[in-house]
Amino acid sequence: MTVGAGEVQVEDGLAAVVVLHVLVNFSLEKYVKVMILTGLISGFLGLYFLTVEMRVLGILYRTEREALGWFKK
Repeated sequence: MTVGAGEVQVEDGLAAVVVLHVLVNFSLEKYVKVMILTGLISGFLGLYFLTVEMRVLGILYRTEREALGWFKK
């Protein structure tokens, strides 16, 4: 699915978020020695990225709702 003038691929953006999350987890485990702190930071970052993903999907739906036609009366 392409959206907007820049032809942004939604799948590429979501894949980038997953890769970034994995890299952050790896970096935290390598450099932060306190296991509980690593879990907390990773959890908060995961929640943040999930929120960003929901926001992006909501914006995509709002801009393409006529083309999707999910809730027509």
